[in-house]
Parts: sequence; C-alpha cells; structure tokens
Amino acid sequence: RFEKMFHLRSVENQHSDFQQGSQITYLPSYSMATNLNGQRVNYYDSILYPLLQKDKSARERVTFFTGIAVTRILIKHKIAKGVECIDKKAPNLPPFIINASREVILCAGAILSPALLILSGVGDKTQLDQAGISECQAHIPAVGKNLRDHVLLPRAFISPSQRCIRESFNSIQAKYKLELPIEPSILDQEDKQRCCQFEILLADGAITWMIIPHMIASIFRRALPVASTIDCCRARCSMRDAVTLGCKASFNKACQIIFNVTRATIFLILFFSPVRFLIRRFTTVMNICLLNPHSKGCIEVVRKRNGNRTSPLDDVEILVNPGYLTNEKDTKALYAGWKASDVLVERHYRSCIEILPGILRRKHDWFSNFAKEFAVPYYHWVGTCAMGEVASNNDNEFVVNDKLQVMHVQNLRVCDASVFPRCISAPTALTCAGIGLALSSFLSTGGF
Repeated sequence: RFEKMFHLRSVENQHSDFQQGSQITYLPSYSMATNLNGQRVNYYDSILYPLLQKDKSARERVTFFTGIAVTRILIKHKIAKGVECIDKKAPNLPPFIINASREVILCAGAILSPALLILSGVGDKTQLDQAGISECQAHIPAVGKNLRDHVLLPRAFISPSQRCIRESFNSIQAKYKLELPIEPSILDQEDKQRCCQFEILLADGAITWMIIPHMIASIFRRALPVASTIDCCRARCSMRDAVTLGCKASFNKACQIIFNVTRATIFLILFFSPVRFLIRRFTTVMNICLLNPHSKGCIEVVRKRNGNRTSPLDDVEILVNPGYLTNEKDTKALYAGWKASDVLVERHYRSCIEILPGILRRKHDWFSNFAKEFAVPYYHWVGTCAMGEVASNNDNEFVVNDKLQVMHVQNLRVCDASVFPRCISAPTALTCAGIGLALSSFLSTGGF
C-alpha cells in the first residue's frame, strides 16, 4: 500500500525532528465522508437527498426552486421582507417575489453572499455607489472585505511504482497536521496568532500530470513581461457564473494566449498518451497548505455601463481579488512550513527524486519567486461577511453578530463560510454543515 511504500506511520507527539514547540499529527489513509465510489459528491447527494427519501414528512415541509436566481433581498425600513427572483430559463420575464413569513437566511457562499447584500443596499456606501445602488439600507463597510483563503504549495517527486495505491479522484492518500511557532521577527504585538498551522497532504501521481503542463508553460511566462500566477488570481465574472469561477489571468492578452495555449497543448498531449499513466504510477506530490494566512482580498460589485441587457443578472459584474501572498508574513510562514516538510521528505521520500522545485532552488531568492509562480488556491473562501460578538461596537470589521444576524437589518441572517472571520483549520465544508445544523436547531427551538 501507499503507506508501506513511503514508510508512513503514526507520528503523533513525535517531535524529535522538528523545532521545539511544534506539534504534528499523522492521519493515514485519508479519505472524505463525501467520497462515493472514488468520486467527490456534495452534501445534498450524500446526506440531504437520502434523508428526504426516508422521511416523507420532511419532503412535504421543504420546497426546492430550481433554475431560479435571486437578484436582491427586499428590505424595507431595515427589515428583510423577502427576495426578488428571476427564472434563468426565461430571463426576459418580469422578476417575481417570494415573501418571507419569518426570516431570510442567505447561504450563497463567500462570493455571492456579499454580492447580494451589496445589491440589496447593505454595505459600504462607496461600494453601493459603484454598484449603482442609490438607496443605502444599512452602511456596513465590512461587506465584501476580509476575503481569505488557504494557500497550497506543491512539491513533486519521481517515485517507485505505485501499483497498490487506492484510486481516488482527489489523489490524497494521507496528511499531516503541523503547528510551528511563529518566529519573533514576523510576530506583531497585536497579532493574536502565535503559531503557523499547516496541512501537509501526501498525494499519489493522479494530479502530477495536471501540474506538469503548468510547469512547462511557466518557462515561457518567465521569458515574457507578465505577472506571476499568484498575482493573476483575480476574476471578473457575472452573477451567472460566480459560483464556478476560477483563476483568470489579468495580464496582456497576447501573453495570456501564449501561456494558455502552451499549457492546454501539453495537457492534451499528456491526457491522450501513455505518458499520463507513467506519470500517475511513478510520481507523487506533497502539498504544503498554510491554514492561517494573513493576506486578505475583497469582493466588489460593479454596474455595467454597456452591454446587451437580457436579465438583471447581466447588469453587474463581480470583481474577485483574493489577495494571495500580499502579506509578506505568509511567504515567510510558507517557507517555515517548507523547511519543516524537508524532514518529511527525508523520512518518506528518501528514494525519490524531487522534480519540483528541482533546479529552481539554485536561483537567488528562489522561494519567493517559486511561491508566487506555483502557489495555488484551495478555494476555501471565507470572511466576506465576517462574524463578530454582539457586544462589539466596531461595525467596520464585522457584518453579522454571533447569532448570524446582519447588523442593522432585522430578519436577515447569513449562514455560510463567509461568516468565518479567519480561515479555519478544520474541513471547511464540514464546518459549514455544522454551523447550518446549529442554526437550524436554534431556529426550531426558538433559541435565537
């Protein structure tokens, strides 16, 4: 098995190889509860749908509207009254309204939740003007700010044949949880974080053949006057495709075409050739994930000036700027995690040949450039509707209180990953399910 091949074993509380004050835990045969027949599934398919099939009374109490998009929340005199919706299959039809008998609970995620608040008149007044919203229902400057995400940095190796590995669509076979004390040189007096938290994922070669095209295409990018990958992780999208947006480069179009064509060509060559299977069998990847980054981005909503308007969804654009590695502390923290991972490389990959970063180590200031070029998002976006304490008087940093209620607006809550003020070290989707379960429990019992 993969564990035997790379000599994996439980190393909890064995810190002899790591610096004093660090903590490390090993979890073998890592798999997720939302894996079904080797494929990842969402919580609706894995949990909600089976429950609805078993409980007839639950099916009668729940109504799902499919193909419907919410354009804004209806707020009058600082009270949420319902939502305005359109049928995406018939966008030319007039919007219709769904009235709320009790409350409106927004669960659109860390990108769409703040966007809908802004379109409903809740947010910073300057941002509302930029979005073309004339009436401000509640001035909350923190809406759309404080966007955070985990950052992954890969190390790739040529390894012995992995014929006995467990097939997995996310390729993860095991992981380490690692805590390292923050160096005094990067620790501020006001900084509440006293340690750097990492998740080190040991993966098979299933994703290596997807990394190689980027590695080769990056050689051409370095020869061109363009920004690095992490600097280009910005997106401009409409309300229609905000849920499925990816990292869209924002550099010169000609350079972008060269990079994308080179990467796509190599990807197709590998995909349709036996080389792909050799890479899967003879390579392995170690992903170093920084769980508590300092860097912050933002979400902005901009009203389009021109364009063919077919529905309210086409009137605005969402600008996503994750701000990866904009805080120098994150690069230094990643380097500390990288040095700690050298111990794991020596322990598990002694017989392997490292190909990423490989020869890039020879260059001056190699790690900073390597991190900017090869660090990738984890898409665990949080923080854009950050939660604060009820007693807190600082509305500039928070959007909802500890009851998930939007400040200065009645009968309106937000319940998704956007309410976490910082990145969390626990599984993000599972934590979202937990906060949803807690909210539903309190609402059913009147606890809120």
